[in-house]
Amino acid sequence: MSGRWLETNKSVFVRDIVRDYCKVCLVLEEQQQRFEGDGTISYAALRELLGESMRKGVFWRLKDTAHLLFRRLKEKEPLCADRNKELLPSDMVVLWQYAGLRVPDGLVWQSGIEAMLDWCVGYAFHECVKLKEDAFLQQHYANRYAEILHSIQNRDGLFSGLNMLTAQTCESIQREIMRIMHVLDQGRTLLMHYLAEQGGNRYLARLLYVESSAIKRVFRGQYGELLQSLYGDAPERMYIGAALSFWEGGRVSEALTVLDDAEQRYTLGEQGRVLRDLMGRQTLPPEEILLFHDQRGSVTWAD
Repeated sequence: MSGRWLETNKSVFVRDIVRDYCKVCLVLEEQQQRFEGDGTISYAALRELLGESMRKGVFWRLKDTAHLLFRRLKEKEPLCADRNKELLPSDMVVLWQYAGLRVPDGLVWQSGIEAMLDWCVGYAFHECVKLKEDAFLQQHYANRYAEILHSIQNRDGLFSGLNMLTAQTCESIQREIMRIMHVLDQGRTLLMHYLAEQGGNRYLARLLYVESSAIKRVFRGQYGELLQSLYGDAPERMYIGAALSFWEGGRVSEALTVLDDAEQRYTLGEQGRVLRDLMGRQTLPPEEILLFHDQRGSVTWAD
């Protein structure tokens, strides 16, 4: 896939990663709480979260998007993982795109944070595949085993060698859910660092505005740190970006509502005046406004 196409659409992919990461975390936190409460995991919920090759779930889409965005192929001369390391910036690493398929054009270059964030998403996904299978064993086979034992008279000794398996399945579920949540917690911190350069991403700003309650549930005490990494000491920039995104889609009334919400919390100043004035005269934002916001995270030269 073209590196230029990926770069052009990077803002959308970053938005999708944050959105899907939060969805995955919320579903798995709910399952963790369920397991702590009654010792069970919902197989149906995990099946929906993961999906199948022909109908991918949100976790599968998250994994694919992370691989697409973070594993950038070197499009010119082939890279040698050892010989060309000195040609890369110090924070870059060269890895095989697929560990089991080492072909000359299969090398990708990633920043350290990208590589580890990609690893966290992939590891948690495949750990969740194992968790789904254990949930199936617990929900169907463990229950069926108990029913069989209850129905059979005076044969306890004959089947006693199988008694340990249901307990072991429960132990596996506990270990897997703990590993998944630990990896996702670490990945959340990495994601915050990765997003530090996304202050001008209006699609992400709109997501943060619309889904603020869900995102706060996921980031918890780190939510303020997330906004700080994105917008520094100017949190009103999130509202400017969200308003631009609504306006870009022709939804002027929603864009004005965002600006109203922002003015109740912050002083928008010249940016707010410029946007309101333009929205009153144009259905869609001027291209130069969008380009300038992409580059500077603001809509006026004064900022």
